[in-house]
Amino acid sequence: MKAKNTLTGETITLRLTTEHSAAPHQCPTLVGEGGETIDTFSWLDYEILQATDEELGDLRAAGYLSAYHIAPKIAPGGKGP
Repeated sequence: MKAKNTLTGETITLRLTTEHSAAPHQCPTLVGEGGETIDTFSWLDYEILQATDEELGDLRAAGYLSAYHIAPKIAPGGKGP
């Protein structure tokens, strides 16, 4: 999925994984391409630009997703800019 930091304008590619040292007790953690993690507090500064339905479902199940995070251009089906 792609997300934009609303403070800096930076767009990054993220994945939700339990296979990272920052994923305590196999809790899903957002990880960027370079291995950096996005903690739940920092996640408040991001807007999802592009994601599949499966990725959105996984984010929702992990407690990361709210309507606040979804860019207006995102529609069901995972289509983004």
